[in-house]
Amino acid sequence: MERFQAQKGFAHLVFGESKDSYILPGLVRLELNGYLYCLLKKRGYQNVFFISGLDGSFRLELCDQTSRETYQRLMRKSGFWNHFSPEDGQERSYALPDGKELSKRLINILKKSKDTAFVVRLDTFAEVFGSNLPELKEFVRTGQKYLEQSGNVLLLQLPVTAGGSMKYLTDSKGIFSDMDGLSLCPEVALIQSQGHNVKLYEQLARDMGERCVFLNEMTLERIRLAVAYIFVTTHPDWSWDEPQLASLSAFVHRWYHSAALRRRTGPILSENAAGRLETLLEDLADESRLLSLRQWMEDVELEQYPLDDNRVLVQSDGLLARKIKQIRIPEELYSTRPEQGKLAVGKFHQLAREYQTPRSQPCDPELEKQLMQCLFSLETAANKGDTETFERAVKFLTAGVERDFRYQESERKIWKYQQTILRLSEDAFKLEGLIHEDTDQILLHTRSKKELIRQIEAEKSTMGSGILRGVTAQEHALSVKMHEAVDLDKLIDNRTRSRAVKQERRNQCLTTLHDLELAVGSLGLGIGRDVEAVYRDALNAMEREAVAHQRSETTLQELGSSMDFVMQEMPGKSDDTDLLEEYEKMLGSLEDEPLILLD
Repeated sequence: MERFQAQKGFAHLVFGESKDSYILPGLVRLELNGYLYCLLKKRGYQNVFFISGLDGSFRLELCDQTSRETYQRLMRKSGFWNHFSPEDGQERSYALPDGKELSKRLINILKKSKDTAFVVRLDTFAEVFGSNLPELKEFVRTGQKYLEQSGNVLLLQLPVTAGGSMKYLTDSKGIFSDMDGLSLCPEVALIQSQGHNVKLYEQLARDMGERCVFLNEMTLERIRLAVAYIFVTTHPDWSWDEPQLASLSAFVHRWYHSAALRRRTGPILSENAAGRLETLLEDLADESRLLSLRQWMEDVELEQYPLDDNRVLVQSDGLLARKIKQIRIPEELYSTRPEQGKLAVGKFHQLAREYQTPRSQPCDPELEKQLMQCLFSLETAANKGDTETFERAVKFLTAGVERDFRYQESERKIWKYQQTILRLSEDAFKLEGLIHEDTDQILLHTRSKKELIRQIEAEKSTMGSGILRGVTAQEHALSVKMHEAVDLDKLIDNRTRSRAVKQERRNQCLTTLHDLELAVGSLGLGIGRDVEAVYRDALNAMEREAVAHQRSETTLQELGSSMDFVMQEMPGKSDDTDLLEEYEKMLGSLEDEPLILLD
């Protein structure tokens, strides 16, 4: 890429973090200003001026003798030298005047210098010119007018999170505004004037081309330099040859750009959404991480893990974006229905990208509230392994994106219906879990009852007619076991009936869910189904389910308490022959209870 050419235009946008690391091909590690200085000098700029600061306190940094001499000559010639006194003996750092005065000086330098690159932080530039648009207009006109003969260029340095630049880029009356056909960045002004809700930074990258530079992009070349640097400086004793280092670079690059590979390996590298090279260097300096990377390199074929087009170079820091980052895909999507699960995972990754991509206009507050509720349902479903609710939530959230984050009054009912669909789906999943829980308990109690019966029958054969007299400790222990077996039989019967009721409740819930989904789906087709009637039925069904669930839970608690009471309060002596009758009756029913015969 031919970066920072004045012939391409006066103003360029550079996205990068000032405290991040940047590595030159000669394996020199620099911070942002040093890196930009080297790139600009290589491009042919004789003078490089770095300007930063806020709240009326500004600073000029000069990195070489040529820039210092040019600066001093211009200041003396202009008669402004007294306003620009050096702060150290090397005359590298200069305190600058307030914004109003500084803007005049910059315009003067533009007119009288050649082959000069100004590198200015975006917030600094906004403070200097934001309250004085006539001066800004003059600055832009001067830069463009002398562009061909002077070769001067302005680099605005922006952070890689949207919060640090969005307010400036979307302010139609700010530093990027259209000033009677003149703009610092015409591409930004055009986006502002059109009123469309676009993916702002992606649109700027397309419109501005080489004048929009993302230094945080995790390219293969950037990773290769990081790998080479860390082995030279931190692991000189490791015997890795060039092909191995190339393989490691390719693996790290694929890991950053393939969700499938990240899922396979787990977090062998740190989360690095902002594309900070500093984070990668810290990971590579850790020998345990490096050994883990080496093992995975030997175990996987990279071609099996396709590259994703889901990297967001400038991250949104809005509420929705932060929330969706916290959600992890349920493993059940891969195990229960592999093909459908793979499709759902792809939709989720695309959805996450959409929500993390900053847009030129904010999400409607009403819609954001609805989307946040849907995200909570998505997160709950993911944590519980509720794949069907997860997929429904992804579908609804995708619809929110397709609406361009605009909220219409007519959609208020749609969201009401969709939230009810998610609640019904959650109820169905909850009932399915309770049914499985009943089944597990029935199997557990059945095995316990079977073992008790074996013990009782073995002991009965040795005791003769004194089984229930409770005279001896052995007779009393046998009586206790028979009580326990009979009570387990009752508990199994209650659990079995409870499971049948829950199965019926789940079937009713699924029917209601199906009816509501069909009714909502018919809204855009003009079929004319009475959605409100189906919706009211759904609400009634959920209310009945809540009551039934509470009643079921109470019954199970009472059964458990009853069982505990029987075991704790067993009388020391019993003449009750009903126990033997109940036990014999239970044995007679074993043929009708296939579970009891299972090993």
